[in-house]
This record gives sequence, C-alpha cells and structure tokens, in this order.
Amino acid sequence: MMPRPRFGWRVLWSLCLFCCLALTALAQNVVLVPIHGEINAQTAAQLHRSLATAQQENAPVVLDLDSFGGVLTHATAMRDEILASPQRVVVYVHPRAWSAGALLALAGQDLVMAPGSSIGAAEPIPATEKTIAAVRGEFAATAERRNRSPELAAAMVDKTLGYPPYAAPGTILSLTEQQAQAAGLAQTSAGDLTTL
Repeated sequence: MMPRPRFGWRVLWSLCLFCCLALTALAQNVVLVPIHGEINAQTAAQLHRSLATAQQENAPVVLDLDSFGGVLTHATAMRDEILASPQRVVVYVHPRAWSAGALLALAGQDLVMAPGSSIGAAEPIPATEKTIAAVRGEFAATAERRNRSPELAAAMVDKTLGYPPYAAPGTILSLTEQQAQAAGLAQTSAGDLTTL
C-alpha cells in the first residue's frame, strides 16, 4: 500500500491562499466622487466627506469631474483639500473641466481625460487685474505642486500669456484630451470609469 501524498495538498492549499490574498488586494475600495455641474458649497461638502471616508478606508479617490466652473472660494477650498489629502486622488475629466473645474483637475496626482473631453478656459469673472493675478497664481502654484507646467496652467487664466502652439497671446488656453496629453498635462485617456 502506497502512502498518501501530503505534499500535493500543501501546494494546493498554499496556491489557494495566495489567490485569495491576491484577489483581496485587487478588490481594494476606491472612493468615487462625482462632481457634476456647478462647483459650490454642496460639492465642497461632498468632497470633504469623501476624502474623510477615503482616509478612514485607506482607499484611493477617483474624482469624476464634469464642470463648467463655479464659485472660486469653494473651488480653492476643494483644491486645498485635494492637495492635503494623504490618499491618492485621480481626476477623471468626463467630459469637461473648465474654469474652477480646471483648478480641481490640476490638483489631483493623476489626470485622466475621456476621449472628446476638454480642460481650461479659466479666466475669472470679473476679469479685473487683481482677480486675474490672484487666480493665475493659484493655478500656477497648483500645477507646480503636481509637477505640471505652471506656465500652461497660468495661460488658462490669463489670455495675455498665450501658450504656443495651443493658444496665441490674446487667446485663453483650453485643451482637448489629445492636446492635454501632448502638452504633458494629462497622463492618459480612458473611455469610461471601468477602464480607468
């Protein structure tokens, strides 16, 4: 009578354990934050709650962004929270991040754009010299913090600067998804959240 092989069961058990651990790692939570429409007090509160949840769960954040802009005071507060978050924040522009929305997009560690999306057009209203200078500095500092071009970010706010070849001086900068990648602003594109 032959002895029962025990080695095979140990290998099988180890393989099963490894697979379970790998699947657990792959199933890590991601906190999804949809910011659609105007940036205001409600979106600022939503982001604050979501970032707190992400920190509790030690989960990365995906900011699903579609905004024409909004209130600058709320956008700068949201920008500050994104920059201060210990969790990784990926911004998915789907399909636009204009004005204050562009500031949020610049604040994320990773910037991914959907095909056909656009970013920029952030000239403040009213476009006084003081307001343009303040917002231009905020955009440039945010881009610099994330190792992006501060000149590119400033040109989204101040049309006197231009950013050849995408915007001549006198034209406010707005980029398509492909232009944003070519200019080094966005890392890549994704067709939908599942792909991202």
